[in-house]
Amino acid sequence: MALLASFTAVEKASNMNHKFAFTLKPKNYTNWKTMLQPFLESTNMFPYIDGTIPCPSPTITKSASGTVSEESFAYVKGTTAKEIWDNLERGHAPHTQSREYTLKSQLMRIEMKGDELPSAYLARAMSYATDLQNIGKALDETDLVMLILTGLREECNGLKSNVLGRETPVALSDLPTLLADHDYMLHKQPTVAATFSSAFNSISCDNLSLPLPNNTPAASPQP
Repeated sequence: MALLASFTAVEKASNMNHKFAFTLKPKNYTNWKTMLQPFLESTNMFPYIDGTIPCPSPTITKSASGTVSEESFAYVKGTTAKEIWDNLERGHAPHTQSREYTLKSQLMRIEMKGDELPSAYLARAMSYATDLQNIGKALDETDLVMLILTGLREECNGLKSNVLGRETPVALSDLPTLLADHDYMLHKQPTVAATFSSAFNSISCDNLSLPLPNNTPAASPQP
């Protein structure tokens, strides 16, 4: 059995006071694990997590608990660090064939609803993609972008053609700006057209006084 030296008072204080970028929530398990695991490895605590050292570790339990949000704290259960780690994974990234099929089907068939804002549509698509990533079945970024574009409403056909016609694939991180800009221009144009139309119609042609060209004789007054 592998053994590690007990933590010194300084090491305990350092581990407990370590500041993490964010806490675990239902939709960010993969990012949370990517953030926390290197820290546990660098502080020689990961052997407790993977079960190499099975004994409980209050220090690790408290360190991990400090990175878990209130909505995810219900999964912090167990008598060893490994049990807690495994419970968190089962609670946030349950992997079954049925779950994988459901998530992939939702992404393949995703469509933007009639009254749905681009930001809400994109958030819904990313929610499915994140859940797939959490169970280790992340989609290729290019495929994900194409699925999201395919599900856009017909009014976005111009944007679809523009993006899909590019030689260089559009990055997923560029989609929020592209969708927001397109939605702005789409709803701005009718307003601009209506403004010009209203301004033009408010001008009476009878009130226009246009200067005559120099070579144009003035009309003779009628008797």
